Amino acid sequence: MKKEIVIWGAGGTGRQVFEQLAGNSEITVKAFVDSFKTGELFGVPIYAPEKLLSLQCDFIYLTTVAYAEVLEQIRTLGISESKVVLPVAAVKGNAREAFLENLARELYRKSVQGNVAEAGVFRGGFARLINKHFPDRRLYLFDTFQGFDDRDIAYEEGYDENPARGDYFRETSVELVLSKMPRPEQVVICRGYVPESFAGIEDRFCFVNLDMDLYKPTLEALRWFYPRMNPGGGILIHDYFDTYTFPNLKKGVIEFAEETGAQTFPIGDDLSIFVVKAP
Repeated sequence: MKKEIVIWGAGGTGRQVFEQLAGNSEITVKAFVDSFKTGELFGVPIYAPEKLLSLQCDFIYLTTVAYAEVLEQIRTLGISESKVVLPVAAVKGNAREAFLENLARELYRKSVQGNVAEAGVFRGGFARLINKHFPDRRLYLFDTFQGFDDRDIAYEEGYDENPARGDYFRETSVELVLSKMPRPEQVVICRGYVPESFAGIEDRFCFVNLDMDLYKPTLEALRWFYPRMNPGGGILIHDYFDTYTFPNLKKGVIEFAEETGAQTFPIGDDLSIFVVKAP
């Protein structure tokens, strides 16, 4: 008898997992579940998480790097964790965190000075880790806290077909993000539109994470941060390799690298790329 699978996450990683499972004659993908998307993917329905209560399935495959929050949602719904499989999410999330932790150790060992920042904060999951691993550095957090801005969407080719359109990334708040920070006294909230929210900031940086997903704000942020990076530091760009969900992000990074000669390196999580500030 075929096992019935639900895939949590209808983004690029969820798509990859579906394609891997599609050739397995012993498995049927019954549905996708996603907190922000509805409709269909590969002809399979996408439901809200609450639908899991009425869906009969054998296993739930988590494909989002925010798997800790998803596990909490599953517990809240009263669904047994014995059904949960972490085929990709934990590996990718752990690889990204391991990179951050080891990079922080190296920057401290080499006495690389500068503060830290993230642009594209969403619910603060990765910002919490930056705050944790750079405990004595000021952490600037840039976000609209209202989702994508229309001025950026105007540059996105194929946005109407983008699975992350609409209300995606609006389910957040400054209060929620600050509640997750181990050292909130080090956090500076910069709410607004990039690059306007950079105005008035006079600082140097050793590490920046960009998780802005779209072409224009990513390119603008790279152009602003890179000259302000201290040698030995760098900028991490998430979702660079997720060309299904965010097909234009990669174009912006390549454009920046070509105009500046900046060197880029994958970090092994199958999603992110790192821009190094050379000495």
